[in-house]
Amino acid sequence: MFFNNIWGKKVDSERCIFEENTKHTNNLLPEFNFNFFNNACFQLFHYLIENYEKEGNIKYINIYYFLKQSAINDSEKYRFKMRIEKDYKPFIKKLYNKSITKFEKAQYAYDETELPILNDLEKDLIKLFN
Repeated sequence: MFFNNIWGKKVDSERCIFEENTKHTNNLLPEFNFNFFNNACFQLFHYLIENYEKEGNIKYINIYYFLKQSAINDSEKYRFKMRIEKDYKPFIKKLYNKSITKFEKAQYAYDETELPILNDLEKDLIKLFN
């Protein structure tokens, strides 16, 4: 099965990053919802989940804020429409069995440490398809 990725190249789904030895692939793919993500944002979400090495709920919180800001900064490339309480928390609970109660990021730690890591991971994903 082939699909067009976000950079306009045809990708064999067997080679797709979603299927590279991930334990969440079978759970994630049915959860793709065009109301929440476009294809590019979903690919980025999945890549970050698999490659962002952060422990605990802060991982999911940082990914949420990163995707939200990415969709604002590059709205032609990314669409991310999840609301924290109604959509994202139940989504994470269902897929990863993580209950997020407090939804705040440490501004200094996020901007100075985590944001550069997330930006680098996004660049790595782009390189996979170029």
